[in-house]
Formats: sequence, C-alpha cells, structure tokens
Amino acid sequence: MVAAATLSNRYITARFLPDKAIDLIDEAASKLKIEIDSVPAEIDEVERQIIQNQIDREALKKETDSASMERLATAEKRIAELTETATGLRAIWEKEKSQIEAVREAKSELEKLKHELEIATNSNELARAGEIQ
Repeated sequence: MVAAATLSNRYITARFLPDKAIDLIDEAASKLKIEIDSVPAEIDEVERQIIQNQIDREALKKETDSASMERLATAEKRIAELTETATGLRAIWEKEKSQIEAVREAKSELEKLKHELEIATNSNELARAGEIQ
C-alpha cells in the first residue's frame, strides 16, 4: 500500500491520492488475475510451434522426393518432442492453477465461517459459536 501510494504520487500526476494509488493496486491485481487464468506464454509458444510443424508435415506428406521424406520425418520427430514438452508444461500449470483455486476456496470457506461465527455470537448461540471457532 505504501509503495502504491509513493509510486502513484511520483508517476501519476493527473489524479490525486488516494484514488490514483487505489487504481494502481486495482490494475496490478487485475493483471495478476488475467495472468493466472490465461495460458502462460511458454505453453502458448510451444503450441504454436506444434501447429506450425503440423502444417509443414501435412504439406510434406504430398511430396514424394527423398529430401521431403527426410524433412517429414524431422517434422514428425519435432512434433513429438514439442507435444511432450507442452504436456509437461501444461501439467505444471494445471497443478499451480489448482493450488491457487484450493487457496481461493479455503479463503472463501474461512470467510463464511467467520460470518457464521459472528451471527452465532450476536444471537447468543454460544454452543454454535464454540463449535464454529
């Protein structure tokens, strides 16, 4: 929060504090959420290479000369390597994404229980409050 206020005061001159600091934090959080929900650049690049090699492979299948057959074999080998790489990267990304989702669910459950505890305490249901706590 302090860094956002300091940096926004230094670099954003068209607006006033605290609005510009809040906007800066909001933009950073938005960017992070988009990055978490979208496919990482490494996976996207590998998948693009796979598609390009598949296009080359399909074009080379129509050729009959020996140089084309060699290039076809190389393209198929490259597709297999890239597919293996993409599978590994995607598995790591999915694992990280599922861990983030588990943390989100745990935080949501914690907030729900805090709310239930407050309601139970306010309505003098001490047994229920003790159970929740």
